[in-house]
Amino acid sequence: MEKRPSHGIKDNQKFLKRNQGKLIDNVKNVDRIVDDLNLGDEMAANVRAERTDQAKMRKLLEYTKSTSAANLLVDALNKHAADVMEDLTTA
Repeated sequence: MEKRPSHGIKDNQKFLKRNQGKLIDNVKNVDRIVDDLNLGDEMAANVRAERTDQAKMRKLLEYTKSTSAANLLVDALNKHAADVMEDLTTA
């Protein structure tokens, strides 16, 4: 499995919380990110049921409460939203 760059992020949970608004506004293709995460069927269905990418990302962030979930989400964001992640980590 290909290892994605961490962009120097030390605490993924803090990073996600600090950048929540920008992630909600800028991440597209949330369904592809959901595919990479170990969400239960109900959680994945709840995210996909949202009408917009912004609402999907908001719901996905609500479900990201543990360190391991935050690590998985940041890895998926590095894979599917590398441009957004680069902007957030180099700003």
